Amino acid sequence: MGQPGKKHELDEAARAALREREQLHRTVADLSQDLIWIFTDGVIVDCNDYAAHAFCLKAHDELIGRSILSLLYPDDHAFAKRRFAQLLQEGVVTPSREVRIIRDDGEVMTVETKACP
Repeated sequence: MGQPGKKHELDEAARAALREREQLHRTVADLSQDLIWIFTDGVIVDCNDYAAHAFCLKAHDELIGRSILSLLYPDDHAFAKRRFAQLLQEGVVTPSREVRIIRDDGEVMTVETKACP
């Protein structure tokens, strides 16, 4: 039998390493000059700081909870819905495609998108 408390120490070390790795990934994403967002059921659950900048917002948490479709130009909604379905059905990275976003100041911008499951 192993030493008492040894498994707990390993579990703590693994959790600490995971937290450190997650923070590193967050830092890399926030330094990126690409708009990065994570969504579930079409709603943004996380994004990087550049996403806020792209939408003319002060902080990335202003995008959390918003529908992706509410941020896209209406003529691009059908395409976005097809892409969401493709992600769910095929589970593969989608090819690059331009879509239009609507910034908080009302300006419409064309951006290149790529998505992965």
